[in-house]
Amino acid sequence: MEKPKVIQVLMPVYKQLSSRSFVSFWDLMWYLRNNYEVYMNFVENTLIGHARDELLKKVVENHRTNKIDYVLWLDSDHIYTIEAFEALRKDIDQYGLDMVSALYFSRKSNDEITPVMMVKSQTANKYNAIYEIPENKLMKVDVAGFGYLMMKPDVLIDVYATYPEPFNIQLEEYDEAVGEDILFLEKAKKLGYDIWVDTGVVVRHVGGSIGMDNYLLHRTNKGEMRK
Repeated sequence: MEKPKVIQVLMPVYKQLSSRSFVSFWDLMWYLRNNYEVYMNFVENTLIGHARDELLKKVVENHRTNKIDYVLWLDSDHIYTIEAFEALRKDIDQYGLDMVSALYFSRKSNDEITPVMMVKSQTANKYNAIYEIPENKLMKVDVAGFGYLMMKPDVLIDVYATYPEPFNIQLEEYDEAVGEDILFLEKAKKLGYDIWVDTGVVVRHVGGSIGMDNYLLHRTNKGEMRK
């Protein structure tokens, strides 16, 4: 019998999961435990960068003895689906990707809906959101969120070997506020790793459940869609 693939699931948490997140997480973990060898790690910390650094170290330690095949990062405020997991896994296996994220959106305080993927500005040390999204495509980007992101363990191990605290935002200076995900992905890119977004794999936040249909309607109403 073929040995099952090994996956390590990482989630930084703050206080507790919502009921909707918990139910979908339970369903996903049930599926994974029946089809893979699974390790799960949670770290609670109000400083998200510190939590991610601690989770990274758990992969480095675990990989020494258990040879992880996939690392799945999840945020604690999403709806987690089995379909999204399998689509990202197939992207890594079929195309040899280093890192691939599902597509999801955030709603700003001014009600603006923004895709959580960005490209680096050519004129300043900052990042700009990507608003033109082709459907059902793999897109190479500079930044994607860690809300539903799969990667090979080598990415974490190599980044950690060079940058022991790659998510520590207090060690960096930028022209505007940035997230800890940007810090890590910049370091990974310097080491030759690429980050992709599969626009055919859409996951939703618990609070504002936004899908591609909501996003396209939002842009149409604002008059931003191409004629």
